[in-house]
Amino acid sequence: MTFLSVVVLLYSFLIAGQLLLGVWVVVFVWIVYFFRLVLAIERMHRRSKKCRQWTEGRVLT
Repeated sequence: MTFLSVVVLLYSFLIAGQLLLGVWVVVFVWIVYFFRLVLAIERMHRRSKKCRQWTEGRVLT
């Protein structure tokens, strides 16, 4: 193998590694975003349920 082919091989590995890293970063960001979205929906649901219980309690008394 010549020096040039070694450089090209290393460079292609570097590009592939960067692409793979980019894909993993995107996947990680999506997972975090989805998790925060689920938590926010759960929090809103819990708050609306509490609000409903509170108003029903006031109506009943």
